[in-house]
Amino acid sequence: MIAQDTRLRLAGIGVLLPLIIAVILGDETAKIAIILICGLLIYELCLLLGKTINQRLIIALLICLAPALYAVSDTLLFGLVALGASGLFLSRMMSALSAFYAASVSLCIMAFVYVMDIGGMSTDLIALACIIAAVDSGAYIVGRRFGGPKLAPRISPKKTISGAVGGTLFGISAGLILALIFNTSLFFALFLTLSVSVVSQMGDLVESAFKRHMNVKDSSNLIPGHGGFLDRFDGYIYVIPLLAVLHMVMGTRL
Repeated sequence: MIAQDTRLRLAGIGVLLPLIIAVILGDETAKIAIILICGLLIYELCLLLGKTINQRLIIALLICLAPALYAVSDTLLFGLVALGASGLFLSRMMSALSAFYAASVSLCIMAFVYVMDIGGMSTDLIALACIIAAVDSGAYIVGRRFGGPKLAPRISPKKTISGAVGGTLFGISAGLILALIFNTSLFFALFLTLSVSVVSQMGDLVESAFKRHMNVKDSSNLIPGHGGFLDRFDGYIYVIPLLAVLHMVMGTRL
């Protein structure tokens, strides 16, 4: 007999599988998957942060303001100004940490708009998913094997420094393997995957702090055995803006 926890996790994979297939099929279907995921991230935040339907609608509008204005105007400055304004309004409605996290999701969605515009998104997202999966796996395997001092005991008691180092090394290894497969610069791959590995783990910690602040274990139960979409995609919240900035500054992609 398959254990209940295992059955739940398999069911959760079944929820995520259509999104994974959509990304693999190409840029157009990947855009649909990204829009759906972003919508679900907003939905979970609204449920966590808003007590009434009106509050949830206002929160959703404020989170969507910056990405929508940037998408319509194609002007980064307008998007950033809208992000700052929406962040101020959010801070009047909730705690500073909650407002910061909601603004972080808004920034991530705005960065997704930019990434969708530059093309080649499907390949980039697959590579990024491989790196972040390697980071998560490495952190779990090494942290469980070696243990040691806690990374941030007040935020996430189970995370260890050894796990963070292991996750970073696994992420770098995955990035270098991808660089060899696609024949890209090993130096740039090292720089990029080190950045992605560190920033994705930072995203995980910030989400853990947010959930602890909200006194919840999971962001939702939309993915059986895995929690919610914020739980599964927390590593991307700051990585996507990082990739957008790197492309703007250096003209490089994943």
